[in-house]
Amino acid sequence: MVKKKKIGLIILVIVLFFTTLTTTVFSDDVKIIREKEGLIVEPSTKSFDLTTLKPGDTEKSKLTIINNGKDPLEVSIGLERVGKKQKIDLFEQLELTLNYGSEQIYIGKMSDLEDMSISLGNLDIDTIKELVATIHLPGPETGNEYQNKEVEFNWVFTAKSKDSGVLPKTGEDIPILIYTIGVLALGTGAFLLFKKKKVN
Repeated sequence: MVKKKKIGLIILVIVLFFTTLTTTVFSDDVKIIREKEGLIVEPSTKSFDLTTLKPGDTEKSKLTIINNGKDPLEVSIGLERVGKKQKIDLFEQLELTLNYGSEQIYIGKMSDLEDMSISLGNLDIDTIKELVATIHLPGPETGNEYQNKEVEFNWVFTAKSKDSGVLPKTGEDIPILIYTIGVLALGTGAFLLFKKKKVN
């Protein structure tokens, strides 16, 4: 059996914060290239450029995924929560859709993707693919109890070399961290601003 070497782990840290303030915060674009591993993940747009998101609103973020290495890669994506589950959990309220190329690979609650790994298939040498992540905040189901709530999560991209050949033995996976995805007082990520719609 040919052993596969896990060559890349990319973590995108996103902070989503609910507040009643009318403030605009933008995330910085990030480009991290590790030529030795060959996996490049580059935001095609501002990463979750979220401004005054209200119940019923939808926002998108695009990532370009490139194999710049010497071997084909098997790539997968996952999501993990940072911190403890809250009694009123914004993480379980947000809806997420992932489109990879022309294929929809996930639709459902963001929390349902936690600790899962979805295969993005093979990424051949010099291949470029686009991943579109869409976050939706449901309207009728989102009440005032979600104001001032915060959730933090990590996008986790993992790449494995298909044509391993003779590889040196390594005891651990090699991490690649993208931790400057946003510039905020709270740390990395992007503010998700909440402003409850008034009912006449």
